[in-house]
Amino acid sequence: MQAFPVYKDDLVIDYEHESGQQFFRGKFSGKLTFVGNDFLRIMAAAFDSEFDLEVLISYDGGQTWASYWTGSFWKTDCEINEDDKTAIVTPTLKDRYNKVLAGMDKEYNLIDLKPVISLVKYDKRPMIQVYVPGQTTIGCFLAGMWWEQECESVLDVNLLKNTYYFAPEKGIIDIRITGESTPEVPSHIVNNPDVSETGQIVNFSFEYENYTFVRNGNRVWISNAGEVSPELWGGYVDSDNLQDYTVTLYPYSGSPTTGILTATISTRVVFARYICDVEEAGSLPTYELPEEDIVQNNRNYKRVIGYQFPETIIFGDMFSSEPTKWGLYEPGKYYVSPSDLDVGLGKCFPVARNTWGGLSIWFTAYAMDSTIERVFRKSNTLNDAFPIWSVISVLLAEVAPGITHQGTTAYSQFLYSTNNPLLSYIQQHLFITPKSNIIFGGYDQPAQKAPITLKIVLDMLRDCFRCYWFIDKQNRFRIEHISWFMRGGTYDGREPEVGINLTTEIVTRNGKPWSYAKNQYKFDKPEMASRYQFGWMDDSTELFDGQPIDIVSKYVNPDNIEEISVQQFTSDIDYILLNPSEISKDGFVLFGAKLEDGAYTLPYISFVFDGATYILQNAYVAFVLLQSYYRYDMPAKQYKIGDVEYNAIGIKKLKTQEINFPVLYEPDLFNLIKTELGDGAIQKMSVNLSSRNAKTTLKYDTE
Repeated sequence: MQAFPVYKDDLVIDYEHESGQQFFRGKFSGKLTFVGNDFLRIMAAAFDSEFDLEVLISYDGGQTWASYWTGSFWKTDCEINEDDKTAIVTPTLKDRYNKVLAGMDKEYNLIDLKPVISLVKYDKRPMIQVYVPGQTTIGCFLAGMWWEQECESVLDVNLLKNTYYFAPEKGIIDIRITGESTPEVPSHIVNNPDVSETGQIVNFSFEYENYTFVRNGNRVWISNAGEVSPELWGGYVDSDNLQDYTVTLYPYSGSPTTGILTATISTRVVFARYICDVEEAGSLPTYELPEEDIVQNNRNYKRVIGYQFPETIIFGDMFSSEPTKWGLYEPGKYYVSPSDLDVGLGKCFPVARNTWGGLSIWFTAYAMDSTIERVFRKSNTLNDAFPIWSVISVLLAEVAPGITHQGTTAYSQFLYSTNNPLLSYIQQHLFITPKSNIIFGGYDQPAQKAPITLKIVLDMLRDCFRCYWFIDKQNRFRIEHISWFMRGGTYDGREPEVGINLTTEIVTRNGKPWSYAKNQYKFDKPEMASRYQFGWMDDSTELFDGQPIDIVSKYVNPDNIEEISVQQFTSDIDYILLNPSEISKDGFVLFGAKLEDGAYTLPYISFVFDGATYILQNAYVAFVLLQSYYRYDMPAKQYKIGDVEYNAIGIKKLKTQEINFPVLYEPDLFNLIKTELGDGAIQKMSVNLSSRNAKTTLKYDTE
């Protein structure tokens, strides 16, 4: 039914980005006054009636009309004057986004929505565990990744060897001597005894410089090199502690020595083993992991075998006067990683840090570890993986029937192209599964509850991949990377998509381009982040967490630090399998699979980082790679990750210009507008319904 409200010539449709999004919505600005029969119809309707309003436009002088804008209002939105019989209202936008936005936070059980189910192949990879007797933590190492787990404290070497299947890796005797003597005795003595058979250090006898150092039972003495006796100094141990003890050494009667010495003696034996899930690796049999193991959360792994490569253990005794991340030994002396002193070692990882004194203990990869690790892998299949396109589709069916999403390039070139349009070597297929399906590897019954909202899925795509969504005129729910929007709706690396060229459109009254003498602009400095920091719902290893991105520029806002925390998702599958007790059972695991021989498989990618080679499973969704998607949308031209500086591919559009020009037809708001300042992206466009003047805010690359 037609209506004829009274209005002024200030009616405007304000097209502006939805908060935090890249799509536009056109909000009505101005007031409509309904009088006469229109007023009577409003007053006669039920009080809770919703009034739909459609604004029509004619481009041919009234011969034909087309829908231009739709909205709605209720009586409670109106200013009603019953004396003058008028109802004044500013209608509210009613468009294809309403239902989606209203349903963003509605929670559903994903299992009940019946998304498509796919199979995804992954590996249970072996882990090296390194342990120092008596400690309550154990070092865990996998393909360059490192973390610590809590464990039982075990001092019994036989228990470690015969029940928990650790192999003794390497031992050390560290003796520090104080006191003045004649002749002079070295102040620091280090020896690496062979511990491959016994796995412990009690008695010892070894030469160092001009002396022989001996312990036998509770006696400790020093004699001339090559001789066990006659003793020069000697004393008795009065402690049951075989790892750290102090003994006072007195000169023996008749020896040509003087001075009382104090010897502080530390002994360490480092043990290691392989945790795996295969009964045999090559021709090498493994053993059944004891039900009551030293580590209680190895539920996904059933087999174990000793790991004995002494060259992987390094004892460090070098210090720095400058602070390091490895901590303080004593005032002015900080622990230094051996790899910082000898780059040929590769990266070294700390072991049993709370035992460190004058010596630190480190693990570094054996040259053949990457080959050995492959032999111990066990292939598994996840039977309950949900393609991300299907997850979005079934959620949309609940919150906004009629809005569609499918796993084709018509809905997302970025997510569903055969090759990623930004990283051509990526052939990703995204899946999610409830975390319990991985935490309890080899489950009999898949998860039956998986609470989810559309918002957490879309937030994950934004934070991981820099992807944003919009709904096109065909009611397709589309998702693309931020660079698609920055280039006017294209991934074409040659030319952006320009919809209006104001350098060629001429003002009739003066013959000048509409962009002439309009080169005033300012900057949105508060939006210029100085740092991005990343993380998942759960703890992850270093490369899955990624390092912070620091912007190398003086003009950014130093107070703006963006925390990118991916809520309800985690992706470090190896860490989940190997450390399940540290993973929340809520939320989902995110997979980035590739299609190989008709099967979806988690890919491996090698990264060289900070002196170590990391081999990551599920690497497509590790932040060390995901950060590549951020370089298309940086606040400045240079940024740093760690100590390495990079060049950004795209710069945020934070140079802002206000410009007016006429439009008969509304342009494609995703397209850019060319002016003398460059190619500007539309931030806001206010179109006057009478004059067709478009007051427009454009944003350009900052630099």
